[in-house]
Amino acid sequence: MEGIHILLISSSPEIASLTQCLHADRYAVATVADASVGIVQALSGAYTLVILDLPLPTMSGLEALRQIRQHSLVPVLILSDTLHETERIMALEFGADDYLPKPIVLPEFTARIRTILRRAHTGVSVFGNLVKANALELNRGTHRVKLHAEDIALTASEFELLEFLVKRAGQAVSREDLSQQIFGRPLNPDDRSIDVHLSNLRKKLHANNASAACQIKAVRGVGYTFILL
Repeated sequence: MEGIHILLISSSPEIASLTQCLHADRYAVATVADASVGIVQALSGAYTLVILDLPLPTMSGLEALRQIRQHSLVPVLILSDTLHETERIMALEFGADDYLPKPIVLPEFTARIRTILRRAHTGVSVFGNLVKANALELNRGTHRVKLHAEDIALTASEFELLEFLVKRAGQAVSREDLSQQIFGRPLNPDDRSIDVHLSNLRKKLHANNASAACQIKAVRGVGYTFILL
């Protein structure tokens, strides 16, 4: 599938057959054996999906997943030859999107990938300090916002407004709720600060080509809504 770039972090002898299978489905595939190098690449924003093929020779697979999830909500599929239920549960708790035990059945492997990719583009995902909506990512821990892996500089108020709207994607949020939740005060009819902040926020998103992934729209007589496209 054109436009889908998959990173396969693996030192397994199966890497050739997995790569061939992915190429057959027309995915662009990059492979790396070293976990530390793989984590850097996974965080680059260049990949639509990361596959962690466990065990990894230089690092625990769960540690690699933890490091990725500290900074990114890129979808992650775990492949593992460990049959322990504990590992599967921990992987999901650490933020893996799916977990597939070995031996790998290739039709199931590709079906799981299609499911993950479809799910990744149908809504908002939240894990820890991270919020993702299509190509837009917010990190509450660092107050950084990225769109298509590029930073967008927002003020603290703009960040809070965006996060509040993203987590309620598709809902019309009143100006009263925004004032109360973001600024901690009831809305004054003469106070246009919400509208000014939202206007600036929309300009910044538009300047970074967010319109292809999402939009903030004014709802007449109500307030604003965040729309995924």
